[in-house]
Amino acid sequence: KLHFRTMTLDEVAFKGRLLSACENQDTANGCVQVEQLSGKLFGTAAFNAALSVTNLADPYIAADVQVDMPLQELNRMFAPGQFRFSKGDVAVNFHYKGRAQEHFDVERALLNAQLKGTGHITEGAFEYKPKGYHFSAVNTRFEFDEKDLFIKDIQLYLNDNKMEGNGRFHGFLPFLFLPDRELETSLEVSAGEFDFGKFKAPQKFLQPPAGKPQDSTAVTRLVYAGLENIRAHLHLSIDSVKYRNFRATNVKGELTMKPGMLRFEDTEMALCDGAFRLNGRIQGLEENKPDIDVQVQFRNTDIHKVFLAFDNFGQEGLTSRNIEGQLNADISFSARANANYDLLPASMKGQFGLKVENGALINLPALDSLQGFLLRSRGLSNIQFATLENAFELKGQDLLVDRFFVASTALSFGVEGRYALGGASDTNLLFEVPVANLFWQGKEVDALEKLHYKKRGLSILLRATDNEEGGLNFKWVLSKK
Repeated sequence: KLHFRTMTLDEVAFKGRLLSACENQDTANGCVQVEQLSGKLFGTAAFNAALSVTNLADPYIAADVQVDMPLQELNRMFAPGQFRFSKGDVAVNFHYKGRAQEHFDVERALLNAQLKGTGHITEGAFEYKPKGYHFSAVNTRFEFDEKDLFIKDIQLYLNDNKMEGNGRFHGFLPFLFLPDRELETSLEVSAGEFDFGKFKAPQKFLQPPAGKPQDSTAVTRLVYAGLENIRAHLHLSIDSVKYRNFRATNVKGELTMKPGMLRFEDTEMALCDGAFRLNGRIQGLEENKPDIDVQVQFRNTDIHKVFLAFDNFGQEGLTSRNIEGQLNADISFSARANANYDLLPASMKGQFGLKVENGALINLPALDSLQGFLLRSRGLSNIQFATLENAFELKGQDLLVDRFFVASTALSFGVEGRYALGGASDTNLLFEVPVANLFWQGKEVDALEKLHYKKRGLSILLRATDNEEGGLNFKWVLSKK
């Protein structure tokens, strides 16, 4: 065995010579040539090297090193509840030239040296258990120097989603050997179809204890330090993304990742026959308490498909079955979520500016209640409306509606107030129905726009509140107070 600081070499064998001077050495002040050096690194990783040390008064080292190791040998270096390596091999070759200053002071001897190396991982497979990430068919080629690590290409499957990419780890060697360094990487990542349904929520409270590694090594420290200090910038290009009813294509954008946080920048995709843009961040992932703050845009999207894709935004009063039209919207939204990534309704906040054109309301329960109260002979099961444009505010499960006017083929009305999306509060909406509605049986869609700019005359005021069956109760009121 050979020991140097935290490193141990086992089964060491070497063949070499001690000379007064090596070839091309100007001063005869000593030279060591090791033609063959072999052994085991980390106990099982086979290495072979050749090296020379010239000018023993101020030693200058030149070395060529090759290391080969099955990935399964890493299992003893990590706790059973953290990483599990099932197959694959890693090989690394490098050439080093530098002075062993101040008894191998790392910062001076290694970081001021010249280093060139290559490596590859072949058919790797492993699992990161805390997040339920399964990596398989990992194949990569990489190069490195005294500063950076370059991923020339990488192909892998992440939870059965095929991915590939390339990129760079900045300051990789300083991160390896010096404390308190942040590991920064920039990667180009592409994928075909990516299915988030193949991932499970972490449910940290159900995870078994991680345990302890059998044999902690420098590799153990390096990986854990990377997980705690990495900052990754990903440029994404994904053909399609799906999750439950969500379907998007041609996904492109910038994603920044660091421990416990994701940030989306200018992430764009084709969605629901239109376009969707996302900016924002998600924090608290390390504690499995996601804190979400995003800004999104919908452009020329099918509102029926939007409601379907987003699971009706967690409410039942208006679903994908009840609405049609073309949606344009600008939304700011924030909320917290639990460990299963389910939104906590009381934490929701949002500002919504939307415009719906060529729209229709189909079998809407709230209109059924209004029909039974005021317009028994009027068919309200499928009504078309003119352009609907308004601003809304979300506070918890309360949707606050600024006053706006809806002109439709069967009924035209103004509405304002509070619509309760859940049981934590009560709906309190004020409907303003022009009396003229009682005397005409509807208009064509082309004529509805004009109603926005006309004087609407005398109106009936109706107050809508929740009933026990989940619908709305209407009653006459004399004023808006």
